[in-house]
Amino acid sequence: MTDNIPTCNPNDIVVELFSKDGCHLCEAARDALHTVQHLIPFQFFEHRIDEINTLHQEYQLKYPVIYVNGNEFTYGSLDVSAFKMYLLHLKGG
Repeated sequence: MTDNIPTCNPNDIVVELFSKDGCHLCEAARDALHTVQHLIPFQFFEHRIDEINTLHQEYQLKYPVIYVNGNEFTYGSLDVSAFKMYLLHLKGG
């Protein structure tokens, strides 16, 4: 999805959160991602949907959106268990 995925070690996992100000689901997703990040390290980047017009049009009713390594993982409520299992799978564990 994103053309500007940050450059990092190929073994690293890149997680991107597309969020919106004032969104309680976005805040919950951010908190959950940070908690998981302490258990399973990954690169984390957050993009504000409401600050980028093209993203706002694409995701206006679909937020938060979480991408892993450039691919959409989920949107809306985050299933933390499924997310952890997916990360472990990507890490080969």
